Amino acid sequence: MTTQDLSLPLSKVSKEAISRVKIRRTRIGHLRWSRYPCKLGSHAGNRFSIHIRNTSGCWSADGKRQIWLNQTIQNWKRKGFINYYGEQRFTCVGGVEAGRCYIMRNYTLAAEAILRPFLQLGIKESLETQQPGKIISWILAAILAGLTPSLALTDSKGARTFQRRVFESLMGVVQKGDYRSSLGEKETIENLCRQAILRLPFRLRLMVVSSYQSKVWNSAASERIRMYGIEPTTGDTYITGEGVSHMDNATDLRFIDSNSQSHRPSIFKIVLPLPGKGMVVPRNEMGGYIRRILEEDGTWDKWRLEGKGGRQYLRTVRYRFLLSRVKDVEYSTSAEDYGNGSRVKIAFNLRTGEYATMALRELTKR
Repeated sequence: MTTQDLSLPLSKVSKEAISRVKIRRTRIGHLRWSRYPCKLGSHAGNRFSIHIRNTSGCWSADGKRQIWLNQTIQNWKRKGFINYYGEQRFTCVGGVEAGRCYIMRNYTLAAEAILRPFLQLGIKESLETQQPGKIISWILAAILAGLTPSLALTDSKGARTFQRRVFESLMGVVQKGDYRSSLGEKETIENLCRQAILRLPFRLRLMVVSSYQSKVWNSAASERIRMYGIEPTTGDTYITGEGVSHMDNATDLRFIDSNSQSHRPSIFKIVLPLPGKGMVVPRNEMGGYIRRILEEDGTWDKWRLEGKGGRQYLRTVRYRFLLSRVKDVEYSTSAEDYGNGSRVKIAFNLRTGEYATMALRELTKR
């Protein structure tokens, strides 16, 4: 269960209208007027309360909690966890590749990466041998022949609203003009896909860009741990303040040099860049690794995103802590069945942008 604060423009809603809204498995309450709206990232963090069931070994035959549980949680609090982006960041299937293609302004492959995983099984099987870019050509021709989202996309839970929005946007641009004679031309297909994707709200387009950036950061974090372990090393980038899980510029960015052996920062101060314009990379092998994977993807210097009406959006760099720690941990245990395991209830705080799933993965060693 989770709680979330939302704000809506006063001119568009009323308490009575909100109270009538019905959302599956969601309860709306605590309605109140506020002078200021909620803004993305304005909170300082999140508190989680989680039940872990069937925790074998937490209880002995007489129901007493074993000592190792306390030691495990104390080690978890002290050592922290790798601050990976969680699976929630990649909920838009195809988002990583679609994000890379959108950054590269290859709109045909971006649309294809978004839609392909959600095509009906029969359609997907018939298009398996098609070259990249040809699937969208088939979809556009099928739209002119009457293909709709309900016929084209799977009805499974994975077929999210985002994919339907992309498909409907393609329908909108195709049906506006006469493209029957030119759908075989690469330039026409690319132009149609470009129009369709740029018709989407900017926040939806940023979803796929964020998926790609997060994938690169996660990959860099794994490589950093593989190369140097969990100790600060010469050339690492770090920041001096506590801050939140990330920062938006390099104002407080520092490098560890070979002369600072006795005054090295904590590993919890080390940061890696979330790729973007103005990125500063570590001055060790990690810097070369990050540059290499971005150059291989073709995204090293492509962070000026295209918007509607010729507008440009600059995706600037952010810096994220390599490791993080849980705070204000509270826990309790209870025996569900002394013979079949037990339950641990654990509550903790994380800074904004950090994922409880990643913290719990370290705790449970998964």
